[in-house]
Amino acid sequence: MTTETPAIAIVTGASQGIGRATAELFLERGWRIVTCARGAVEAEALRHPGWVAHIPTDLSVRAETRAFVDKALEALAGAPVAALVNNAAVSPKTPFKERLGVLNGAVEQWETVFELNFFAPLLLARGFASDLTKTKGAVVNLTSIAGHLIHPFAGSAYSVSKSALSGLTREMAGELGQLGIRVNAVAPGEIETAMVS
Repeated sequence: MTTETPAIAIVTGASQGIGRATAELFLERGWRIVTCARGAVEAEALRHPGWVAHIPTDLSVRAETRAFVDKALEALAGAPVAALVNNAAVSPKTPFKERLGVLNGAVEQWETVFELNFFAPLLLARGFASDLTKTKGAVVNLTSIAGHLIHPFAGSAYSVSKSALSGLTREMAGELGQLGIRVNAVAPGEIETAMVS
């Protein structure tokens, strides 16, 4: 993006994996970012002048999700958000180390999965909608191939939540598109990290 003032992106789940790589790509391309995750980001990375703030947040707790929106907007001091990347997600295991499925694990665990994987993206889109409308910005929801087909390593709770997020993305595109906000989904498959010796 070529503007005098760097554009601003919100990236969730940015302490590792896809979220971290996404945050770093925005920085490389001259954006400013505000991030969140349950985990911390090392101080050296946060020294980058474009990394406005990393706000430790558990997006499976609705009050924390709402508080993150407020803290992010406060950190930006009126500079409007141009992109929201809903990356944070969870695929928990039962106490027996099995993926959370239809016949195992507590239903309350399903509620936690849906709070993070489905409701947090909804609440964050609502929270940043005013800014995204001003900037004619974009929302990207990270879904999963497991939301579209049975995957042996995903577990039913995760798969169903990602399928629901795909449906939400479609509806967001219709509703937010009327405000000039683009909404898309990216559905990654399994990602292997290279071991460096």
